[in-house]
Amino acid sequence: MHHPKSDVDRMYLPRSLGGKGLIQIETTYKTTTIGPATYREKSDGPLLKLVNQHEESRKSYSIKKYSDKFKKELNVKEIARKNNESVTKLAKRVKQHAKSQALYNIKQKWESKVMHGQYPSRIKEADVDFKQTNNWLKGTGLKAETEGLIIAAQDQSLATRLYHHKIIKDGTSPLCYLCNWYDESIDYILSGCLELAKTEYIKRHNNAAPYMHWKILKHYKIKANDKWYEHQPETVTENEKVTFLWDMQVHKSIKRSKLINLTSLLKISKKRHAC
Repeated sequence: MHHPKSDVDRMYLPRSLGGKGLIQIETTYKTTTIGPATYREKSDGPLLKLVNQHEESRKSYSIKKYSDKFKKELNVKEIARKNNESVTKLAKRVKQHAKSQALYNIKQKWESKVMHGQYPSRIKEADVDFKQTNNWLKGTGLKAETEGLIIAAQDQSLATRLYHHKIIKDGTSPLCYLCNWYDESIDYILSGCLELAKTEYIKRHNNAAPYMHWKILKHYKIKANDKWYEHQPETVTENEKVTFLWDMQVHKSIKRSKLINLTSLLKISKKRHAC
């Protein structure tokens, strides 16, 4: 489920941020220690004051000392108590702040990496819809192994020729195995190879575009199959308002009031998803 070369820190980030949403036991232990320690320290109860005195006198295994250490590690700032705020609520706020800070630290560590950090930097750019890019992680019905492979590709962790050339440095040529023109990176394999463009890219496009074709036919009230996955686009579909061309070359001499060619329709978008 996790590619051996994929980023480990990314596993503990929420899926909305591009992670796998797992709970990191070490972080949970630290934040759970900080919460009760804050409660005991800020409490006015006489018994808890005695507990605090005992904790401070201990040279080892002191929860308060551990709490201070974890606060420093996570860079948790001191939080002031609000007016009429109970000690319980204050302790919960401090604990939540510690969790947020721990999450921020993991995210910063992921983004700072030379190889794995390329993807989180890319999805922040203006031409990428950050939310839609990470939506697939919330529930697509993919197998765990498939999800792990996609994440490994995003992390640039798959053994491409460029990976062997730059990371492993075993003397492998970085040029694409098929076209031998450009460096064989993940992005190049997915969308830039001149040889794959003749076959695999067309197949990928034609597997995705029928749904768009079906939706547009429904929009213009043109007869189509009830189920989109059984829809087989015809080369030419038209009515009195619109003409659709499927996988067909368009010449400039064609003049229509409305002309939609699904060969290029997928390219029309204000924002695109990052792979």
